Amino acid sequence: MPTRVATLPGVTLRARVAVLAAVGALAVVVAGIVIGLRFADTVQAANTVIDVLQPAADDADTLVVARVETEGDLQDYVLTGETRFLVEFRRDLAVADEALARLDDRIPGGTPAAGLVSRAKLAREAWWEADAAPTIAAVQSGDLARAAEITQSDKAWAAYREFIDSAEALQDAIDDQREQVFRDLADFNRQLAVALAASGIVLLLLLALLYLALRSWVLRPLDLLRRQLRAVARRGEHHRPIEPAGPPELEAAGTDAERMRRQLVTEIDEARAAREALAQDAPVVAAIRRELRATDDPGMPGLRVFGALQPAEGVLAGDWWDTVRRPDGTLAVVVTDVSGHGPAAGIAAMRVRTSVTSALAAGRAPDRALTEAAPGFADEDARFATVAVAVLPPGPGELRWANAGHPAPVLVRADGSVERLEPTGPLLSCLGGTWESRSVPVAAGDVLLLFTDGLVESRDRGGAELGDDELVAVLRQAVADADGAEDLVARVLARVRDRAADWRRDDVTLVAVRIGDAAAAG
Repeated sequence: MPTRVATLPGVTLRARVAVLAAVGALAVVVAGIVIGLRFADTVQAANTVIDVLQPAADDADTLVVARVETEGDLQDYVLTGETRFLVEFRRDLAVADEALARLDDRIPGGTPAAGLVSRAKLAREAWWEADAAPTIAAVQSGDLARAAEITQSDKAWAAYREFIDSAEALQDAIDDQREQVFRDLADFNRQLAVALAASGIVLLLLLALLYLALRSWVLRPLDLLRRQLRAVARRGEHHRPIEPAGPPELEAAGTDAERMRRQLVTEIDEARAAREALAQDAPVVAAIRRELRATDDPGMPGLRVFGALQPAEGVLAGDWWDTVRRPDGTLAVVVTDVSGHGPAAGIAAMRVRTSVTSALAAGRAPDRALTEAAPGFADEDARFATVAVAVLPPGPGELRWANAGHPAPVLVRADGSVERLEPTGPLLSCLGGTWESRSVPVAAGDVLLLFTDGLVESRDRGGAELGDDELVAVLRQAVADADGAEDLVARVLARVRDRAADWRRDDVTLVAVRIGDAAAAG
């Protein structure tokens, strides 16, 4: 049995490729967005350094130097009283004030550095009021001793110290911020390298995933289909089923190949049967075959019927099946297996068919139809028949059956559970007997399968019969997978024939009845 390829059921190859492409595009877009955002942040930080922090750092340095020089100019002016030192004092103070004004303009409000600028401005005003202004006024009035006393007072030194400390604190804050930006730039460079490396790894993984997906979704299913086609093409192996696998497109190709194989098998079997039929009396065989041929699907709302019969020899079989419309609106399905095969078995089968179907068409109960057919075997010491009769309503309701020693038909429920329509009396033979009818409820979605012993008694290469349990497993799986009664019969016959080493040892008949909703069907 071919190994089924692990895949995503129901997902087309086009959809899978689209998903892979979308994942790849999403990965690239996400990586691009992350790198772009980081790059924008870095460019902004670099611009901040160029446009704000570096000029602010220069202004802070100027402010500190100018304030120190301002204090020196003031002390020289107090000691000498010379006007040139006052001129230098005012020039240096103007430089400090201009630097402080530029810092006030450059640094955004609400930042720690902006608070330090405000502190420096307040310290400048306090120093001017406590030291510079009264000292200059004392010198200009000629009282140098008073000027020296003012400028050397604790209050003046405290104001000057705050003046210097605020400027240095502002300088340190700007330098720290600038260094932080430089560290951020370095971090970005490292992150960019990592992101590029990760992007490369992701692309490699996507390529690997694409290769694995291509191998799993396309190459392996194609290789499996090719191996199965080559196996079927070998002489004597045409009965081996082809198992579709892979995405829906490839699975559809496999399904078409399996349908073609089934058609070829049917034609091969018909050709073989025709060759064997040449040894039989052609006109008689043709007449008997026409009589035993089952009617087509009766077209009853709520029921879908399909059956297949494969003779062991030629075109005649001891098996037959048929459907009979009854006066009460129900449908009878009959499957019979007459012992032997060939023309003699065909004639006996035709006699049983006439009796059973006539009784059912007249409205007889299933057990009564068997009773009326039994006398046909009174003079047949070496021949017997098994018969299964199932009478079904047009849709959900009650199924009635009688079984004359026939392999128990299998009722597969919509939920997967199984019931058997066991024999209700002996087989039809010269020994006679009595039969009874039984009933069981049926619902929409249930499937009834009737078959002859040629199906269950087929043997594999080890000599083991198919048996009831294995057949039930095959039927349950086929019911779950099949699309309609005809597909169901084809799947079961293909699976059992693939297993069997002695397929043509006996006639094989299989009939499927799928029960639906009569109201919906009508």
